[in-house]
Amino acid sequence: MDRLKRHFVMAGLWSLALLPFALQSLLGAVIGRVSYRRNGRSARVSRANLQLCFPDKPSEEVERLCAESLVATGRTLVETPGIWLRRPLANARRLVEVRGIEVLETPLAEGQGVLILLPHIGNWEMLNVYLAQRGGGATALYQPPRQAYLADDIKKVRERLGNDMVPATVQGVRQLYQKLKRGGTVVVLPDQVPNQGEFAPFFAEMALTDALVWRMAQRTGAAMILMCTLRRPDGRFDVEARPCEPGVYDADAAVGLEAVNLTVQRLVEDYPAQYQWEYKRFRERPAGERKLYTFRSGEAQYHG
Repeated sequence: MDRLKRHFVMAGLWSLALLPFALQSLLGAVIGRVSYRRNGRSARVSRANLQLCFPDKPSEEVERLCAESLVATGRTLVETPGIWLRRPLANARRLVEVRGIEVLETPLAEGQGVLILLPHIGNWEMLNVYLAQRGGGATALYQPPRQAYLADDIKKVRERLGNDMVPATVQGVRQLYQKLKRGGTVVVLPDQVPNQGEFAPFFAEMALTDALVWRMAQRTGAAMILMCTLRRPDGRFDVEARPCEPGVYDADAAVGLEAVNLTVQRLVEDYPAQYQWEYKRFRERPAGERKLYTFRSGEAQYHG
């Protein structure tokens, strides 16, 4: 049965991958608009997060960002199989402008490892394409899919460009440390809720934050930067690289993690419509604080 499911899923991924780019964008936009109009979980969580993070924005602006964010997420969903499976050159042609790349090139030229923070904004899978253009060799931490029968296939297609994927296990983390100590490049997604971590401010709320990125920088002396691939109005992408807030290197974990979140926050403030607001970033709460994301009567509510 698992073998049949695997073939069915891979056939579906290939079907999406072979669609023209314009049709992928259109289909993704339709998925996002339907999600917004149905006002299901994705729309309600997105709206709640926007209200939490931008309490001063008028409701009309919140609704606009909610709708645009869901469209962007729908497009990312439909585009991703093509990024995994299409010929690399076809995807590379969709990269237009590269900004701030010296923050990556300078430490690498000096033999220093680089830890890239890659938030869920734009289409984060496209950074794999860009790094492959530079010769590949980056290593990224990933969470294997819940469907174990897909694990090998997903890992294989994500590594086909020349970058390495290691699982979020003790052994996988050990490989990241080794890569950084050798002056290599490691990519991590800093805005996921970890199994363990420390609470640090993200916008106006406390968010459980993975301390791994801070520890890796402390123990390896790696440079920490932020990178993203942002969607242009024409459906192509720009690559943007930025330095992190200076506090990311502080010896105090609380200061360092606050700076990590602030680095992500500054980017999100610049491109709020491209952020994946449907993710329950604040689902874990500090002791004694009430849970967020309680919905009733079809409306998004949260406890402040």
